[in-house]
Amino acid sequence: MEIALSSGCFIGHEREIAHSRVKAVELSAHRPELLGEVLADIGATGGRVLGIHCPCPSRGVGLNPGGEGEAWIATERAIIESAQIAHACGAEYILVHAFYCVPQDLPAEDVARMRTLRNLFGGDASIFDYVNSEQYSACKARAISNLKSLVPRIRRDFPGLKLIVENLNPRLGYGGILFQDVVDIAEALDGEVGICLDLGHLTLASAALDHDMEQSVKDAGPLIFSVHAHDNFGGEFCVDRRWNVAAPDPHLQDVDIHLPFLTRYCRSEQESAFQVMADNSAFSQILKGGAHYTDAPDATLLKGAVPIDHLLTLVPESAHLIFEFDSRYAPLHEVLAEYTLAVLGNHPRLTQMARVAQ
Repeated sequence: MEIALSSGCFIGHEREIAHSRVKAVELSAHRPELLGEVLADIGATGGRVLGIHCPCPSRGVGLNPGGEGEAWIATERAIIESAQIAHACGAEYILVHAFYCVPQDLPAEDVARMRTLRNLFGGDASIFDYVNSEQYSACKARAISNLKSLVPRIRRDFPGLKLIVENLNPRLGYGGILFQDVVDIAEALDGEVGICLDLGHLTLASAALDHDMEQSVKDAGPLIFSVHAHDNFGGEFCVDRRWNVAAPDPHLQDVDIHLPFLTRYCRSEQESAFQVMADNSAFSQILKGGAHYTDAPDATLLKGAVPIDHLLTLVPESAHLIFEFDSRYAPLHEVLAEYTLAVLGNHPRLTQMARVAQ
């Protein structure tokens, strides 16, 4: 198991990649004008690009393997573009989110994406009804059909390159919320497509749906090609501000926060109950309030909910482990320090790292 860091950890800090000494990187969705710079900086560290998280470079729209017509044509084009980049830099795989159930393009930028979801579904839809709806099933079926049509070209033009699909967190409009969704997609494609198991997304989906997905993870076995690791609060608390911003932001309210496992967060003092927004409505019966970053040594800290050490025992040792932390929610130096601890096998919360440390 090789340990890598997502280049998405460096969004806004791209020049720091050259000083980070990261050995392996999963290249995230960078703007076209930054792509060459990021690749050069990774090369300068002596590291390598392990995989490409589509789309790279970003096209400003979320890809949708479950899309129809022009939406699928645009997705197919971006996946092939990512495959060309992966082939050129010696990457092993390209990764795409499982699918989406939205009638139009889904913006790639966070705030715009949340606004789109809020406008689509309001605040009353049930996550249970959503994942069992005909719309959801139809989009999943289209994802299988679309990817089946694309796989022969990838096999022909980019031999040895793996296409993998990732499970998502339980937001209305997202697909692949149940881990079994991505297992079904991969199995329908006869091993031609693998799986990226996102442990943070898995934890949130399990909490929102009150459904244990560990058996699906075990059953997936060698289909799991890579693992995304990051922490969150299991839907009980949302982050209401960036790590270096003092005041809460009522328009942020993010639950899928991609925290490092050692980051210090404490509860925000809210004058009234936190109002759950539509895109996080899956947590309407779970969410207790907001949280914010702190470096105060005497703060009462919130404990992350992702059982990372246990979950790592469920996946094959051949899978790549990607730390997908978000430097908007934690200082970059903490992100890098935690990656280093894991690589050395000295991470206090990740004893399984001892068996995978390089």
